[in-house]
Amino acid sequence: MQPDERKTRISRAVVEVGKDIGRSPSQVALAWLRQQPGVVIPIIGARTAAQLKDNLGSVEFSLEGPHLKRLDEASRIELGFPQRLLHIGNGAGASPTAGCSIGSTATARDRIWFHLRNGVIR
Repeated sequence: MQPDERKTRISRAVVEVGKDIGRSPSQVALAWLRQQPGVVIPIIGARTAAQLKDNLGSVEFSLEGPHLKRLDEASRIELGFPQRLLHIGNGAGASPTAGCSIGSTATARDRIWFHLRNGVIR
């Protein structure tokens, strides 16, 4: 996936969630950032009083589970090689051993050896 495709997917999800809950995309984006785990401090970049007022509206609500899930899925980063091969990460991508004779309990070394032997990795 190209970086611009990912940005477009995220933007569309933010707009859709905003329409679902009657909030502006800016409010949704700031609320989403505010609800991330860890310390996240969104920077409000308002140039007008109206933009500042709109952005501050993001603290008046919290996003619900389905909306958070939709935004998180839209923003998911595909980890690619070698994480996908080693099953590292949050389950992105298909199982590298799907349809193969190697089991899901194989170690990372076993998976790499399997793929080397079968020409998947060169």
